[in-house]
Amino acid sequence: MNPQQMLQMASHATAHLSDEQLAACFKHIHIIVSAPRSGSTLLFEQLCKQQDIWSIGFETHVIFNLFPHLRFNNTNQESGALDQSHADAKTIRLIRSAMLFLLQNHRGQRYLDPAVDAPAQPLMVEKTPRNALNIQFLRQLFPQARFIYMHRQPQPAIASLIEAWQVGLQTGRFVTYPNLPGWHLPAWCFLLPSGWQDLIGHELAEIACFQWIRSNQTIQQDLAKLPADSHCDISYEALRQSPEQAILALLQFIQPGLNHQPEVDMVLSRSTLTPPDPNKWRRHEHAINTLRSQWQDVLKGYQKTD
Repeated sequence: MNPQQMLQMASHATAHLSDEQLAACFKHIHIIVSAPRSGSTLLFEQLCKQQDIWSIGFETHVIFNLFPHLRFNNTNQESGALDQSHADAKTIRLIRSAMLFLLQNHRGQRYLDPAVDAPAQPLMVEKTPRNALNIQFLRQLFPQARFIYMHRQPQPAIASLIEAWQVGLQTGRFVTYPNLPGWHLPAWCFLLPSGWQDLIGHELAEIACFQWIRSNQTIQQDLAKLPADSHCDISYEALRQSPEQAILALLQFIQPGLNHQPEVDMVLSRSTLTPPDPNKWRRHEHAINTLRSQWQDVLKGYQKTD
């Protein structure tokens, strides 16, 4: 089925639910926010293995891309960041319907399947890198949403972004804006923060550093405005070093009392380009450390949450 058919089927499948009933299904949604290439795919895949967790099974950009007005924040294409003004009643209803229609558990059983014994208010996990810029918009969609802030040390994260950009420009993978007006490269990869025009003509290391900085800054600033109990944080390094402990802690955040042994299988995530190596980033060491004055303050910002 094509995306528009899916949206029509989702609307039909949820037509019996009032707006209030549909909203109530998302009372326990938990949204992962992170800079690109910071381990959010690995985290999402691990959480989706857990028996109490529901998700749509993939990133929600598949849904968001169905709405032309959600492509950019305005007609000048200044960024991909969205706020409350982008969440009109029709958009809210359609996105909620699509997510509920696609919602599945760790066995792949669909939430709306009458044969499935599904809770009225499922524990949901959602992830897409663009979420980093869209916390205000997401809070309008899901007023009771809670957030999981995934962060990673800057050098390996920025190095991974550089290499993913290289792959994206060669193959089309990771491309999000293929025809960005005035952009000097064949395409733009990953999320689009405001101020991207200042990077026209710059090297990939500077572009990757800019994305990492703006993503983390936006997350930190937006989460600081929310109640302390509405968000938690986890580092990529902690997930790698002690995966069971990290997942168990997140399950307790998602629902206190979830005390079953987590299902953890730290295989490579589907977005991995090459196997993990703590020294892999050193191929870009000089370029990244040259930019240290730009990224070190952001690093201090999320060290405060550890």
